[in-house]
Amino acid sequence: MTDGANRRLGIALLVLITVQAGVLLFRWPFSASDLENVPDSVEYVTGALRLVDHGTYDITINGRSFPPRYPPWFSLYVVAPAFLAFGPEPGNGIVPVFLFGLGGVIAAFLLGKRLSGYAGAWMSSLFLLALP
Repeated sequence: MTDGANRRLGIALLVLITVQAGVLLFRWPFSASDLENVPDSVEYVTGALRLVDHGTYDITINGRSFPPRYPPWFSLYVVAPAFLAFGPEPGNGIVPVFLFGLGGVIAAFLLGKRLSGYAGAWMSSLFLLALP
């Protein structure tokens, strides 16, 4: 196989696995706004919303302010920019998480390719997608 054909094969495999990952990992922001993973998702999203709206990293319960159990870094650097870009709907925090998921699958593909060619790239991406 020539270098050009080999490169086209690699690009086609990467696009295919990225589309597969997108289909498997995608959630609509409306369905993600249910915040099913209580209390983690609630604290991350509420902390980010309070950061964007009020400039404080806290959660309010019955009118009282409490500090979240988690450091502010994920809420500040990942979730809050999504709220600034897409609006204050709680489900919008899923957008950067989805993009990180796609990035992880692409990174697994590239690492597998480097270690054992396109077969390793494909398998490492699929094994990563098989994890819950």
